[in-house]
Amino acid sequence: LALSLSQMEKDAIDIELIITAQFDAGHYEYIMFNDQHKKPIAVRRFENASQSVPGWFVKWVNLDAAPGIALIQDGWQQYGNIIVKSHSSFAIESLWKQAKHLLEWFVLSCLIASLLGIFVFRRISTPLDRLIDQAEAISSRRFVSSPEPGISEFRRLTKAMNLLSANVKSMLEKETSQLDLLRRDSLLDPLTELNNRQHFLSLLDNMLTREDSDTRGAIILCRILRLNELNGIYGHSKVDEILKEIAQAFLYICQQYPNSHAGRLNGSDFVIVIPTAESLDIIA
Repeated sequence: LALSLSQMEKDAIDIELIITAQFDAGHYEYIMFNDQHKKPIAVRRFENASQSVPGWFVKWVNLDAAPGIALIQDGWQQYGNIIVKSHSSFAIESLWKQAKHLLEWFVLSCLIASLLGIFVFRRISTPLDRLIDQAEAISSRRFVSSPEPGISEFRRLTKAMNLLSANVKSMLEKETSQLDLLRRDSLLDPLTELNNRQHFLSLLDNMLTREDSDTRGAIILCRILRLNELNGIYGHSKVDEILKEIAQAFLYICQQYPNSHAGRLNGSDFVIVIPTAESLDIIA
């Protein structure tokens, strides 16, 4: 542009037409032609600022193109200079479009990553929820087995929990069985399986002190005379069979009369209490 202006006649109208043509053909912020005293002769500026780019983005980018300066000659003398500055709005608009495009992709990527994270979290948390339910079931004395998940770390943990559940179940069943035996031994006579003396007296005391119990009833005592002589004559095993048959007869009577209790007070004494106001007709 400076070369063209140097070779032509220095007419102000022609200079302005050339500058206007150049300005309209390109993307310039301004084109300024000054004389040798720096007085503007022709100036064209871009007036329409872009409305598609927000002001905060323009300030944040802070993109500014350096102007170009060239001398204008009139023969062998300096006539003036021309200053040309490219417009940065097009670059800013392009940056703004790319930034929005990247932001859209970033938001979409975050959304996909969030959905994927939720899926992975649920996949991971499902075995954990099963293990939590299994632990709560063990605390409630319910022993269940969880299916082994596909994740190797959780598979080992699930195997350990299933083994723990099985071991605790076996241990509690064994202890329950032992407690039942201890309870049975503490309450029942080991030979006849009738209530022992202490337990029978406790049941009798409870029947006598309860307000809702029958006010009438019967207590039947049975004594095996000369038990030691019978053991010497017939042997302990034979006499034990007789004692068991007597106990079965007492248990049969208890079945006939609800709320009845039978017991063995000592080696030769048996007792049964029947809380009833009716007349008794016992055939044993």
